[in-house]
Amino acid sequence: SAMAHTYTVNCNVEQAFALLSDPEFLNARHLAIGEKASNCEVKRQGDKTILHITRRIHRENVPKALSKVLKTEQTIHFVEEWQPDGDNMVGHYKSEIDGLPIKVDADLTLRATPNGCEYIIDHHPHASIPLVGRLVEKFIISQSKGGVGAEIDYLNSRLG
Repeated sequence: SAMAHTYTVNCNVEQAFALLSDPEFLNARHLAIGEKASNCEVKRQGDKTILHITRRIHRENVPKALSKVLKTEQTIHFVEEWQPDGDNMVGHYKSEIDGLPIKVDADLTLRATPNGCEYIIDHHPHASIPLVGRLVEKFIISQSKGGVGAEIDYLNSRLG
């Protein structure tokens, strides 16, 4: 969809997924991109990997119109599920922000390429907030996109 974004990853699908499902890597990544310490539990069910992740983020530049709704410090809970699909991994997450009627879902793919892989994310925001709901969705998505860019940069830097 229009919200889908693709990022180049400098390693194969298996190596990328090993890091993206490793709580220590994820916590180091979150600290590196300016968040607080995160918490992550990983469960495996057959070929499915399920991650429960709690992230604490500090939002910069919250627009004035949204400052009543969006605190600068937020706790976000993610449930992320992945499974293999041929040479690729496909996933999905649902996230909720503590104390706000905002949910962001995303479809995820790690797709094998000749030089490594690509991380593809397609965000679907839902803010049930009167009047500013659309604005909140737009803001959250723009922040999420910037965040994902920083996350992939960090992943690539660790592969050096």
